[in-house]
Amino acid sequence: MREIQSFFVSVWYLFRGVLKRFYFWGLSLLLDPFDFYDRYIKQLLPESWRLNVDIPPLWGQYVLIGLIGLTVILSYHELRGYSEGIKQENKRLVARQQPRLEITYREDPPFNQLMPTPGVDKFGNSLPGTQKIIRIGVHNLSPTDSIEDIRVELVQIDPNIIHHLPVPLHTMHGKDDFNLTPDETWYAEVVSVFYEAEATPYKDHFALWQSVTGISNVIPAGNYKLTIAARGSNTPPAIRNFLLGIDTDNKYYFRSAQEI
Repeated sequence: MREIQSFFVSVWYLFRGVLKRFYFWGLSLLLDPFDFYDRYIKQLLPESWRLNVDIPPLWGQYVLIGLIGLTVILSYHELRGYSEGIKQENKRLVARQQPRLEITYREDPPFNQLMPTPGVDKFGNSLPGTQKIIRIGVHNLSPTDSIEDIRVELVQIDPNIIHHLPVPLHTMHGKDDFNLTPDETWYAEVVSVFYEAEATPYKDHFALWQSVTGISNVIPAGNYKLTIAARGSNTPPAIRNFLLGIDTDNKYYFRSAQEI
């Protein structure tokens, strides 16, 4: 049924295009059998300007058919141009709906960075040790288009121990939002895990790299599922789940939930 409706719509646009080009085929009406020149125009001209042309009666029909055929061709060409324009616009709309951002993670730097930074326990006491900053990457999948105003957020944590989500996450080198050129990657800091001198995970807390001032970034050490989103202008958000915790060997883990 939809194809039939589309066919009649196309026929209507073609017919309208032919009518719109009346100035082409309407000229044939000046020929026989509607010889307006001989009947009207010729009488208004000076004697020296008058042309005595004997046009065969069938010429009017032939010219009319030929000019209508020409208007059909021109109308078809116009409709094809409209159709190509609609196809290109649909491609642009589909491209906007396709994911252009990707959240990535690997074990190597800069995704994981060790810093000789004293830890802080839940009472605020300084602890000797090493801080490992865990980052995720945000990659622009488009080979041609830049993406602007990208921000990374922690949108959910399970178990739900944070009641003010979503919260923005720090990006590497402290930018709140950033732009990505085609095929570029930038990094957002998610969490820090603190180690004692013996390289044992300090089990008191994790430190989330949320950038909201006045809100504690400390959460009890435990096993969590984090949902992180990257959002940018004119593109769907990229969303990915990660698992954070301490395993039975007292070693921390941070990995994609899809790897389980």
